Amino acid sequence: MTAPVLQARLNYLTDSAHLLARTVPDASAYLMTRRHALTSQHDISISDVEKQHVCIACGSILIPGCNSLLKIESDKALRRQRQRRRALGSRPKQQQDGKGKPKADEKVGRTGITKTMSCNRCARTTTVQLPPPPVIGRSKRRKTAEAAKPAAMEAATDSRKPSANAVSKKRAKNRKAGLQALLAESKASASKSSSGLTLANFMKR
Repeated sequence: MTAPVLQARLNYLTDSAHLLARTVPDASAYLMTRRHALTSQHDISISDVEKQHVCIACGSILIPGCNSLLKIESDKALRRQRQRRRALGSRPKQQQDGKGKPKADEKVGRTGITKTMSCNRCARTTTVQLPPPPVIGRSKRRKTAEAAKPAAMEAATDSRKPSANAVSKKRAKNRKAGLQALLAESKASASKSSSGLTLANFMKR
């Protein structure tokens, strides 16, 4: 069987099984078992994504809450379980502290999230281990903080610019108003002095 024909056959079995998953679950499971047999016959490995959706034992399409149970455990919960198992296990006393917990030098590594699917049809349990997220080192944190500082300073200067412009405009407006007031006063005083001297004043003298 050539690769294109094999891929078309696998796609047909997958689509047919998903279409019959709700209406005829037994037929859907049979089609998926045929698909698994075909993949194993041609040495095709089953991906973790497929293991999360299809039971490898009976071929049932796993629907959480309907025909399967899904349990998700975080990294912290898994580490606590392993520490408890090590603490309760048979180990020399000098390798444990006073509380029966493993010492700090025997910390359990980060394992990420674990998904456990239990099939209600055949009671098969499938566990998929997801990789942990990458750890951000101190150097990366410093670089990100240093890169964020110039951006914050630029944002602060940009926010200050409109206020500085507004203050300068207000000052210029006040200066202009003061100059106009002084000019008006000087004009008024000049007009009063000129209007006070008449021809009669010169004739009296």
